[in-house]
Amino acid sequence: MARQFFDEPTADAGAHAGGSFIRITGRSGELFRTLTHELGHTYGFVHSSMWRVPATAASPIGDGVHLEYLDGWDLMGSPNSETEGLFFQSHVNAYFKTLAGWLPDTAVADGRTGGMPLIPSGRLFALYPHDSLSATGLRAIYIPASDGTTYWIGKRSLFPGNASMANGVEVRRVRLPTDIHVAVELLDVDPDFGGFFLEHSLTSGNFFEDVANGITINGGVERIDSDGNEFQFVTVIIR
Repeated sequence: MARQFFDEPTADAGAHAGGSFIRITGRSGELFRTLTHELGHTYGFVHSSMWRVPATAASPIGDGVHLEYLDGWDLMGSPNSETEGLFFQSHVNAYFKTLAGWLPDTAVADGRTGGMPLIPSGRLFALYPHDSLSATGLRAIYIPASDGTTYWIGKRSLFPGNASMANGVEVRRVRLPTDIHVAVELLDVDPDFGGFFLEHSLTSGNFFEDVANGITINGGVERIDSDGNEFQFVTVIIR
């Protein structure tokens, strides 16, 4: 795969998802992040975005707006006030890692059939952080819904100062092309959704529900395994 680099006085960068070339011009203080972002496009990654709903909305997937590029915790998004300059804490999300083949099959589970069945309904998963080099267990859960929508659940470990992320799991919605490409959207599933997404993860005792598709995701408690690795229980219920 060919990749070509340019260095010009005027800052600019670009690449096509799935393409063979990237273009970087200028000298940016965020060189490593910019370079990694553009290389991500050559692996087929689109921008990681947000779905923003009003603070008074009844659901984090209710009427809202797609904010392209504004998932600040993903290298395929744009850094926010919490992640600015924290290149080495940043990763791409579990969906992109699965798409690239960076997570083995054993680390990715179908929320409808994987995990441990519960009575009377639901399936229980032990989810490990996908940004931890020592993690070897399950690191991504996907749940297909209708109309080409799939929910992806992942856990992060490199932002301990963010109470929501440190004690919860992220939920992203991947939708079939809305214009020219797939939409990958971080959802604010924190009970106080509608804010600025700094606290956006699904924490213990809280749940996210897609009523139309009969999908419920429950955030469970965090645990430490016998090797000292943290994980979080997640329950998926399909009705």
